[in-house]
Amino acid sequence: MKIQLLILLIFLTKLSVSQVKQAILKKEYISDNYSLYYSIDESKVLNGNYYVNDAKNALVLKGNYSNGLRNGLWLLFNNDGSLKMSFNSSSNKLIFLIPNFFSNIGYSFSEEKMKDFRLALPLFSFDLLFDLLSQNKAFKSLDRESAKELSLVASINENGKATFTINKNDNILIDNLEIENNKFFDLDWIPAFNSNRNTSIRLIFPLNITPDSDAERQRFRWNY
Repeated sequence: MKIQLLILLIFLTKLSVSQVKQAILKKEYISDNYSLYYSIDESKVLNGNYYVNDAKNALVLKGNYSNGLRNGLWLLFNNDGSLKMSFNSSSNKLIFLIPNFFSNIGYSFSEEKMKDFRLALPLFSFDLLFDLLSQNKAFKSLDRESAKELSLVASINENGKATFTINKNDNILIDNLEIENNKFFDLDWIPAFNSNRNTSIRLIFPLNITPDSDAERQRFRWNY
């Protein structure tokens, strides 16, 4: 009987080990100024550490994936390395947010705001967002006069997915602004929250754009 139990234990141990998928940490560039480090298993599913660094190798975003889903604490950092936002993806709770996170950013919301109202929160830095958007061909083709008094509008749905437009004086100048994303990186948002449920919202970023001296890389530089 003891021998049979021992054989069964060895079999189950081998089976559990064979089912563990080894995760490999990889690095890819999201843009000229940002790099992504992510862990994927043998099935090409995100599993393990996940973080983004800027051009100075400073940490911008840190989180974790489990079987392709965000897991546990996600941290967003300022340029000086201080904490900007902390969010528990497992419990869908905001832990920390600096007071001036949304300074100079407007929003449009069609519902009555309840006590639990929360704006949508980016799982990326705004610098990275603008770095990616500035590489869009339609935006780069704008002449200097058209580039005045613009705003970037992010329409974020209840699932945290966004579409972008460039507006001028409340009129859409560029619709469905396309952003090139890495296979393992997307401009995902923590959805807006109201009345105990996720909801959609529009965030409005006023832009002051000046010509970029490096015309080979992008025509305009973002100042916000």
